Amino acid sequence: MTLGNCGYSRASIDLSEEGLALGRDTGLRCWEVFFHGHRACSALVAGNLKVAEQALQQMGSLLSSQRFLDVGLYHYAAAYLALQAGDPDGAVVQARSSLQAAENAGAPFSEFLTRLALSASLHAQGRHNPILADICRR
Repeated sequence: MTLGNCGYSRASIDLSEEGLALGRDTGLRCWEVFFHGHRACSALVAGNLKVAEQALQQMGSLLSSQRFLDVGLYHYAAAYLALQAGDPDGAVVQARSSLQAAENAGAPFSEFLTRLALSASLHAQGRHNPILADICRR
């Protein structure tokens, strides 16, 4: 898994929840999508699929199709949620959606991370050759 693996996942989830609470309390909610995405990724690193799924549901309800980085983060985390839940087919669909959003945003680093997620998803499907072909194409 490429989401990272530091020992601060619980603290990261807590900080995301604090950011969401602060936004609710102050009415300043422009970072809400990011905090839900960060919470989802942190929960995935911690192996807490329930929290990750809740965060993605909340994030999904706030997405705008024109905010490509937000859409990409949503699908990126959803791909890893599907992988951890044992659904490699769903992970491939989510990773491809994330890749499309990263390309639409013109964000090379996001595209790179998403290609890693797609590679992990294809690998989980047992499709090793497409991974190598895609990497060599870049």
